[in-house]
Amino acid sequence: MQAAIRGRRSTQQSGFTMIELVVAIVLVTIFSVFLGRLLLSGVDAFNFANERKTALRRARIALLEIARDVRQIKSRTSIALAQSDSLVFTTVTDELVRYGWNGSRLSRNGTPLALNVASFSFTYYTEDGTPLQSPVLNTELIRVVDVHLTIQVSDQHVSLQTRIHPRNL
Repeated sequence: MQAAIRGRRSTQQSGFTMIELVVAIVLVTIFSVFLGRLLLSGVDAFNFANERKTALRRARIALLEIARDVRQIKSRTSIALAQSDSLVFTTVTDELVRYGWNGSRLSRNGTPLALNVASFSFTYYTEDGTPLQSPVLNTELIRVVDVHLTIQVSDQHVSLQTRIHPRNL
């Protein structure tokens, strides 16, 4: 009787055929590649958003620092240079401040304030809102300063601007 049972077992073997295993491996591979690409695109989107957020934060900090300093211009005669890409003046604390844009770097007194700067400009206005041509030859006419700053993040740009009314002008 045992011989008959053994015979039945040998003819009714359970398991997978080679074709079934190959099909399962191919399906798992295709699913893994699809899932991997999906995860990578999510990581790329996160990294891009993080870079953009960091660049925006740095641009905001740069604009806030420029606005703080420009509001502190000592008097109408304390602006030494007013060009579209640079501004030099003396503050109420008698500090000489020099803002300038060179290539991709915005600096304050030679110290980098913002990097990856795609464009930067100052625009100067008189008391009645008339724009002054840069470079401003008569800096005593300046009453309002607009600052435009564009930071490049990967292939995109983040642009910010602010209007500053210096207190002592």
